[in-house]
Amino acid sequence: MTDENKGWNNGPSMWASLCHFSALLGAVWWIPVKGMWIPCGQIIAPLGVWLIKRKTSPFVDLSGRMSLNFQITITALVILLIFLLPGFLKLIAGWSLVIFDLFCIIRAGVRTSKGELYRYPIPTIPLFRTSALWELLSVLESKGQKPH
Repeated sequence: MTDENKGWNNGPSMWASLCHFSALLGAVWWIPVKGMWIPCGQIIAPLGVWLIKRKTSPFVDLSGRMSLNFQITITALVILLIFLLPGFLKLIAGWSLVIFDLFCIIRAGVRTSKGELYRYPIPTIPLFRTSALWELLSVLESKGQKPH
């Protein structure tokens, strides 16, 4: 029985959406660094899912890469804003980015759970290359095939 016949459970769509949804652990998984608490779950959790399941499907591989690139970009932006902006402004900007991140995580997770390709709405730091996988899956989708 292939993953397509199993429904959502244990199929590529589930693992692809988990690559995105696992980033929500950034809200609860923090580590202390020099007297500050830094969130780390938004990177470590998607990294774990991606490393374990990336070879099962190009769709899961792409979703993991895109999730990681986005989470690393948002984390870098928040840290940069904290160091560059003064007082209350850093608080507003930081929380605005966090809320934007939560919105994007949920949107990406829901879209990929339906088997759809999802591209985050801002450019990301391309630590994990996605262009070849994106093209491959886009061609499959345009031919009416499921990307996974």
